[in-house]
Amino acid sequence: MTSLRHPRFAAFTIGMIVLAASVAAPRWPSSYEPAVDVATFIADARHATRRYESQREAINDGFTRVGVEFPAMGEHWVSFARVNEDSLVANRPSVLIYTNINGDPRLVGVAYTKLLTGHDSPPVFPFKGAWHEHSGAVNEESLPMGHMHAVVPSDARDLHSPRLFILHAWIYAANPDGVFATDNWSLPLTRLGMPNASAERDALRAIALAQDDDEYHRLVLRTMLKLSDAEDSVVAQVIQTHREDLRRDAAAIRASRQFTRETSMRFSNSWNVMWLELGRALPTRVAELRHTRAAM
Repeated sequence: MTSLRHPRFAAFTIGMIVLAASVAAPRWPSSYEPAVDVATFIADARHATRRYESQREAINDGFTRVGVEFPAMGEHWVSFARVNEDSLVANRPSVLIYTNINGDPRLVGVAYTKLLTGHDSPPVFPFKGAWHEHSGAVNEESLPMGHMHAVVPSDARDLHSPRLFILHAWIYAANPDGVFATDNWSLPLTRLGMPNASAERDALRAIALAQDDDEYHRLVLRTMLKLSDAEDSVVAQVIQTHREDLRRDAAAIRASRQFTRETSMRFSNSWNVMWLELGRALPTRVAELRHTRAAM
């Protein structure tokens, strides 16, 4: 069985991002909140970043792809120089978010970063709780249990270790959960060419599996369940079989340009069947599989 794709991305860690910002600019006060309203912030962000619809412009400005393409968060392209600035300025996001549609990158959002230590709290703009903390390997930063939405208790924090917080802003793609939600589960339908369609939760996960060129789902299971090499090989085979079937279904939808409730139910059923087969293949891991599936 082949190894996971893009091994070079695994070398990037949150620690490296923090290291790149070790000569950071002056820190914000913990109560910092920009003196602008949300609508103005979004408008300024759009005005400043439209040129990054050309990924070549992003590369020229020093943005580098980090990690795989995640089902509900796309590809993250990071400017370490802007992370180093450690500021929240609408027209200078430190992360650009792309998704691939028929092989072409499309800018769907931006993100802002904040470095904190010790007892510092994340910013409260645009609202309290909008920022999420990342830790560990970047390839793992967007895994189901990789987000730490709750603030770590103050007595459990290392007062000296930097912590990286990120705010997503989906300013180029509709998000039913809001512009500043962490995940955007409209992306699988956008990649399918059906941005205005709707689908059940399990159907969206199945569509994302059909679009998984970076073996994200295998990475999730291998990482979260700490699979042995033998178990990983079994999981890879089950996923590959279902991914191929789902890709054929996705191709038919693109050709017909129709996505019905019956289509959604068919994708949901395929998702359910795959997890049943994973449980049969790994009978001692059924409880862990159930927990991981619920978190995805």
